[in-house]
Amino acid sequence: MPSVADVSRPEWDRNPVLAAGNPRVSIIVPARNEEEIIEQALHTLLALDYDNYEILAVNDRSTDRTGEIMERVSQSPGALAQSSRKTGPPGPILRVIHHRELPEGWLGKTHAMWTAANQATGDWLLFTDADVLFKPDSLRRALVYAESVPADHVVLFPQMIM
Repeated sequence: MPSVADVSRPEWDRNPVLAAGNPRVSIIVPARNEEEIIEQALHTLLALDYDNYEILAVNDRSTDRTGEIMERVSQSPGALAQSSRKTGPPGPILRVIHHRELPEGWLGKTHAMWTAANQATGDWLLFTDADVLFKPDSLRRALVYAESVPADHVVLFPQMIM
């Protein structure tokens, strides 16, 4: 039976440096009509204290300003280049993908995640909802746990704020 670890505990607060370097993580954020929260959510991802990740935000046929907000955030200084990061390929940290149509036989969110996963460059894929706010250390702690177990997948449970 799989165990449930509390990654907020002190033993998971370290750098997951491996012999081959920190694994690259592709964070996939499908969003549809999330204009109220998407900017804040993307900024929490840009503030992660891990140095080798990319964010692929998918505007899934939104009818509000979600796509416009994603584009604006993708042009912010923290999203444009990884020059300040120690590892990872140069280039934008945040890329926006716009879906305008849904192919026959697909569900929207599933198609958005599939499209982004096919463009991802990471060793790990992190799928998250557009209304989840991350603490700066959450990705690093999850990777420390995943690499120490070792795990081929990890599920994180958010703290619900009402």
